[in-house]
Amino acid sequence: MKELRIVLLLIIAGLITGVFQSCEKSIPKLLVNTWQLEKYYLNSADSTSGLIVSDYTEEFLEGRACSRSYLDLDGNYASESGTWEYDEVTDTLFINGFSSFNWIDNYSSVDNDYLIIENLTKDELWYSFRKSEDLHELHFVSVK
Repeated sequence: MKELRIVLLLIIAGLITGVFQSCEKSIPKLLVNTWQLEKYYLNSADSTSGLIVSDYTEEFLEGRACSRSYLDLDGNYASESGTWEYDEVTDTLFINGFSSFNWIDNYSSVDNDYLIIENLTKDELWYSFRKSEDLHELHFVSVK
């Protein structure tokens, strides 16, 4: 009987440890990565071909630093640095330090300070944001 109690305690301890370890792999840990833009949707329509930037990447670092880089329409390299915060209650990612820029053909400049995470795995990051009445959704793949 005593051995059974010890075995049960070990099983319970293992389960509790597993729960805490799975909680450690939260969204911020999954977000820390370099992400390459794969698809862009404007109001649910695939508008990737309308992008006027290429090689668009975003990188999120553990210390809450972030950066983005891309080639503009003329092939000039551009990059910016900022910081990020995540609100787990609303699944919102807040970006500070990125300026507004033109990245979509026939559209005014777009800023994306408040992002709603739609999907996040170790291989994919999808987020969306609204600008005026338009819904923008970006799908990224992991570069690492």
